[in-house]
Amino acid sequence: MTPIAMAVAQGMQLDFKPFILAVMFAANFSFFTPVGYQTNTLIYSMGNYRFSHFLGIGGILSLILALMATFLLTNML
Repeated sequence: MTPIAMAVAQGMQLDFKPFILAVMFAANFSFFTPVGYQTNTLIYSMGNYRFSHFLGIGGILSLILALMATFLLTNML
């Protein structure tokens, strides 16, 4: 996705750094499901978590991080 983000930034004649950071943040926001990241999958069965735990807490955390990333990245442009 990074080459696509860089091409979009270049096509819009904008700095490519916020676009690369957006791809990086998106790749790391894997809190919605237990299969989003290896550690989530490991604790899924061992901690007796349900899928709804990840949707509830992970959804809130992902929403907060998405809003923060959007605010910070738009200020970089």
